Amino acid sequence: MKKIFFICLIFNVLLNAKELSKNESLSCEAILCLSSVKRPSECSNAIKHYYSIVAKKPSDTIKKRKKFLSLCPVENNKELSDLKDKILNDEYLYDKCDISYLNKRVEKKAILLDNRFEKAYRINPKTEIPCENVKYICSKEFYRQDEWQRGYKLIKIPLKEYEKLPKDQTKSILECSDISEKNHCKTKYYKKEMINKSCWVNQ
Repeated sequence: MKKIFFICLIFNVLLNAKELSKNESLSCEAILCLSSVKRPSECSNAIKHYYSIVAKKPSDTIKKRKKFLSLCPVENNKELSDLKDKILNDEYLYDKCDISYLNKRVEKKAILLDNRFEKAYRINPKTEIPCENVKYICSKEFYRQDEWQRGYKLIKIPLKEYEKLPKDQTKSILECSDISEKNHCKTKYYKKEMINKSCWVNQ
């Protein structure tokens, strides 16, 4: 029922407009679609076009997207005019489902490790507002600060597996149980497990 109403609203807006250019039509559809939590498939073209508007600086991206939304002639449509004003007056609201924005939201947490607390990080798996067209593909695991900064965690492996892997994917560490006695030292072998920081993707 909501989907039918939504489609009718788009049709009514475009029908009541005199003659819209392709960009004006996309702009009007984008305003309606961005204002809806659940977006029907009819929104795909307008939303795709909207999110394709990207500049080098986030502030410039917002300006360009505002300019695009301003193309919609809303003078004779109060409902659409109200929706447009609501979006344009909250410049971050319509950006919060963009994967480039979501993948910059780093969540921090203190974890207990070796009887002391250390900082840990991950890409936040929760959105600030309901987002229907994106999904989180990472494990939701928190990574220690040193792992997060270097971009990978170390997984202990047998020597045979270590020797089969490329050198840039492995690391060997001399670990000693007693630093004063070298005889208590043993080389341990690890593989690098890269940390995915692009956890949000479009679906």
